[in-house]
Amino acid sequence: MKRTDTVKLLTYISILDKRTVGEADVEIWSELIPDDVSLADAKTSAMEHFRTSTKYLMPAHVIGLASAARLRRKDRILTAGPPDFPPELTHAQECAYRRTYFDAVASGLPRAEALAAADGRYGVRRPVLVKRDIRALLAAPGGRP
Repeated sequence: MKRTDTVKLLTYISILDKRTVGEADVEIWSELIPDDVSLADAKTSAMEHFRTSTKYLMPAHVIGLASAARLRRKDRILTAGPPDFPPELTHAQECAYRRTYFDAVASGLPRAEALAAADGRYGVRRPVLVKRDIRALLAAPGGRP
């Protein structure tokens, strides 16, 4: 985890359990918590730990709870189904596109932002519907303007 995020996380935790935090704590927590654990997930994990446990919070608790949250997000997106993949991508590009999309969702991005991230990475352009187009679609018989 980035040092600046670790400082924010430990400050947040210290409010909850009144621990004192020094330079050595920041260094070791920063080294122990992987970079793919976001500050938002780490804070949520800390709060979940304090809700459900009386044990002293350690990096392993944060890592475990953040990993579980990431897996739950992946499961939700897999059950909801993938977006329409651009037909112009090769099979290898589609696999990489899917990985980019699912990793973005697993990291906590909303589906629309994850889709935009994957589209941007692979140069995919999608038509944008503006509100009036959507209203016309909804108002037209049979869903066609």
